[in-house]
Amino acid sequence: MSTTVLDASQGEVSSPLTDLVNAFAKERRSDHRGDIEFKVLLDLVKGYNANPLGAKRALRELLSRSPSKFYVSALQILRGGDTGEGLGPGLENVISLLHENELLLFALTDVESINSATAVALSHGLVRMDAHFDAKLLKHLLRDDQVTLFQIETVRLERVLEILDAVSDCTRLVPFLMKLQRHPDKRIQSKAALLTVRAHRNADWLQSQINSQDPRVRANAIEGMRATNPSEKEVSLLWKCTTDAHHRVASTALLVLFENGHAEKAGEALEKMANSLGEPYRAAAAWAMGQTGDARFIDQVRTMARSDTGLARRTALKASVAITRKMQSVQNSEA
Repeated sequence: MSTTVLDASQGEVSSPLTDLVNAFAKERRSDHRGDIEFKVLLDLVKGYNANPLGAKRALRELLSRSPSKFYVSALQILRGGDTGEGLGPGLENVISLLHENELLLFALTDVESINSATAVALSHGLVRMDAHFDAKLLKHLLRDDQVTLFQIETVRLERVLEILDAVSDCTRLVPFLMKLQRHPDKRIQSKAALLTVRAHRNADWLQSQINSQDPRVRANAIEGMRATNPSEKEVSLLWKCTTDAHHRVASTALLVLFENGHAEKAGEALEKMANSLGEPYRAAAAWAMGQTGDARFIDQVRTMARSDTGLARRTALKASVAITRKMQSVQNSEA
């Protein structure tokens, strides 16, 4: 993936982060453990507990002196596996400094800086530091006034939506999410629909989403209901969706109903779907069963794992593992 580097000579909008972005775009893939800046930063982080006030001053001075080198060195620590373990308050202070100066926001939205799992883990920590982290992440994404949502790289939008899905209730983000539902990329549209349902509980709006011609939009809008307590009108819409012609939409609706007070009837419908002649429907039913983690489905998915083929068998195997783990967790908690 190519990275857009801001360049005033080409008519791009300049910002305080221009030099940093340019520098990191060139250096982010390199190993900086041999750099003096990395060694100094790591020593300060490791020795933080011995002199917190002195370490804080030194860290701020190091950042002020060379933001780009501080940035790449800090990310080297965060990505360094064993290097980043057990660094406690020192590493937390570095993360806080990166966040205060918007440096970490850039890394979180750049898929080549850090991987998805690390980005989500860091974001969970940032939410604890800053209750408005989700809104700041979006503001950073749109920091250039002349850039519209539709001009932002799709991979960056996908990363942001993944983070928001993990850490935000999205209640402050509805206008942004509504705009993204007009994005030309169908994956962006459907993910935005899922998050909007979470934030914007409105049965009439849900009705408009399940009227979409794109099954991904319909399924994701329904999936956004999982952690909610659906109203009577929403439940009626969900039952309607269980007869949708698309397997993913139907199975997702049954999953939401199963998890929200309709386990008996929805469970029977999932078992019926699992015995369907169509492999996509059997696979979708196995996925939903695995998502529930409910022991009532263990025999069904084990039978599918033995007798089915292709996608249905692979999905049933995953579901069997997920349900078994849930059963073991329950047994351990009761022991």
